[in-house]
Amino acid sequence: MGSSPSRTAADGAFRKRRRLSSSGSVKQSEATDIERSTSGIASQHRRKASITAEELEMAKMREKTAARQRLLDQFPDLADSFSYLKKIMNELDDNATEDIDAKTMSLSSKKNLEELLDFSFKHEPTEHKRILGDEIADNNGGKIFTEYMRALLPMDCENSTYRDECLGLLKSVCWNYSDASSEFTLALGRAGTFQVLVDEIKSNADDLGDNYERYGIILQSVSVLHNCAKSSDSKVYMDEANVLDALVPLLKAEIPEIKIIATLTLAYIIEEKDNAIISTDNTVIKFIRRYLRKAIKSQDHKHDGFRVEEIVSGLMRLASNDQNKEAIVNQGVLPLLRELLDIGNEGEKSIAAKTIWVLSFSKENQRKIRECEGLMDALRKLSMTNGQWKPSAIGAIWVLEEEQRLNKANAEKIIQSMPSSLPTRLPPLHPASIQRKKKISVAGNMAGSISMAPGLFQSKIEFPPNAQQEEYDSDDDMHTPRIPMSDMKVMGGDYGKNETNEYDSSGQHIMISYQWDYQKLMIRVKDEFESLGYRVWIDVESMGGSTLQAMADAVEKSAIVLLCMSRKYKESPNCRTEAEYAYKLEKTLIPLKVEKSYEPDGWLGALQGAKLYFDFSDLAEFETVFTKLTKEIGTRAKIPPEPKEEPIISIKQTDLANPARPLVKNWTSKEVKDWVSINNVHMKNLSSIDGQILLFLKNLKDTAPEFYYRFLHDRLGMTELRSLMNLNNALEALIE
Repeated sequence: MGSSPSRTAADGAFRKRRRLSSSGSVKQSEATDIERSTSGIASQHRRKASITAEELEMAKMREKTAARQRLLDQFPDLADSFSYLKKIMNELDDNATEDIDAKTMSLSSKKNLEELLDFSFKHEPTEHKRILGDEIADNNGGKIFTEYMRALLPMDCENSTYRDECLGLLKSVCWNYSDASSEFTLALGRAGTFQVLVDEIKSNADDLGDNYERYGIILQSVSVLHNCAKSSDSKVYMDEANVLDALVPLLKAEIPEIKIIATLTLAYIIEEKDNAIISTDNTVIKFIRRYLRKAIKSQDHKHDGFRVEEIVSGLMRLASNDQNKEAIVNQGVLPLLRELLDIGNEGEKSIAAKTIWVLSFSKENQRKIRECEGLMDALRKLSMTNGQWKPSAIGAIWVLEEEQRLNKANAEKIIQSMPSSLPTRLPPLHPASIQRKKKISVAGNMAGSISMAPGLFQSKIEFPPNAQQEEYDSDDDMHTPRIPMSDMKVMGGDYGKNETNEYDSSGQHIMISYQWDYQKLMIRVKDEFESLGYRVWIDVESMGGSTLQAMADAVEKSAIVLLCMSRKYKESPNCRTEAEYAYKLEKTLIPLKVEKSYEPDGWLGALQGAKLYFDFSDLAEFETVFTKLTKEIGTRAKIPPEPKEEPIISIKQTDLANPARPLVKNWTSKEVKDWVSINNVHMKNLSSIDGQILLFLKNLKDTAPEFYYRFLHDRLGMTELRSLMNLNNALEALIE
């Protein structure tokens, strides 16, 4: 029952945790990045090609209101409670001033709180409690509850038994609704509730001995903090209240319920710099593993009131700190997660798959995950069936099979970086050479053939038999020619030469990589870039694990990737998968700071390194910072103007039939244009195509068709199907 208390908790007395009831899944902590991000976006707006930040915000608000109304219409009892709740909150607000001045709680206010607690048990589903919790927050609930706690806490208050009963009731209400409503959690944080709870924990934690009444007080306070800690947005308020300092001593508590809930709360709030507190001797990880094993083996999948999902969720949060990843796997957690992928319910399978995804960012863990019997098969099975688990299963497999994907992407990058004019002699591509990132080129005539990277082209490009091979590097079983790039002769310029143009004609874009909470800000950035003529790619409907390939395509086709650094970005396996893939493809990364109170740490801090970042956390400075960012990007990913159409030259058929006409291999570019025109072929950029290149294209059509068609489309602007048919027929009839 790590989520919310039973009714018996309201009397303030200590109860064994296993007797407390569970109120269902902790959706707030266990939802995938996709569930967090897709909530509240109207589908008609998601499908728009372009949407402003204001439109998006309005769409979210409309969808949230509409979703709430649908639930209220569907459940009349919930609608009645929702309506009555407003009356309760108004009465509490009216009575609060007089009660707080008297450092007590009136009987009518106590009755109001009991009714709020009853609502949380009457409306058990998380979505129902979320609506009620949001409404409490909207009606000043955080401030009212916190002021009552401050008034009732001094030990010298009269009628301490009644005071303790009222305090227990207050904390029970907070305990229950913080389980479901992030808005209520933030309301408590803003009102200073965390500081009140920390002070109470510290005042009761010294010399506990066997004082079960004080243990009960601590249990309630830590349980509220545990639920609130699951919301990353509450982290700043947790830090202000020094929650970490209050909970660390409880790791040595004699009663397991106190120790486990303090441990799981710390898992949510501890940062890389403080990680040694819980990772020095792996005691904490071993303790959580024991709880998880006992919970899995129990019939109801609980141990001491803690559900499997809660325990795994805490373990996953510990794993978000890279220092803990290998320690967790070394403590034998993988077989337990593997078991959950088979026998767990939907929520258990989902959180188990997501935890494996997080653990897989360690290279050493990747090997052990692959070697864990049946684990990869279980992930693949889940990745092919619909359910909460699917995005996480796909994400884990993606990371575990990354090396093969990187090889293919690097080969694709080399193909796309070829010059706008086809070279007379193409550089060979070899998967091993791509993996080693060696620059390879060819001078003179090459003999034989080269094979493209596996999966890109299944064909070979043939070279003339009179090949001249230059110096070679030997690397195990392969030989690769290595000649200076300056020796590579290309029609229209040197291969690899970095020419400065006013516009970027590569077709690449600026990719914005961000966590969903900052969508409004990033939509504004996108709009500003597009207004200046830049190509921009941004995910406005959260692709998630099921379409990671779309993310990969976006990364591969990017000129620049903007990394929007925030605490949630660092904690998200989706965001990490995206950012690290861009890094490994050697894309230009530009960090943007979007969360004022967050300094990048862990993997994100390492990725930022010494890079210059642009601070968008202060909206008042948006225009100034954006101008600096635009200057840094320059003309990369900027859309060029429409090219001028080359005139189509008409000539008579008899002109081409002239016997005195030179052989095709001796044709000039003008004669090629004549041939193109007479065959009703519409192409652009023909100035660099002569007879030799034309014959080479004919050969490519048969030996490397994918490259041939891509070249026609990207470099020669061929878009009409009939024109393509005419070209193929003309090439077939061409006599060398």
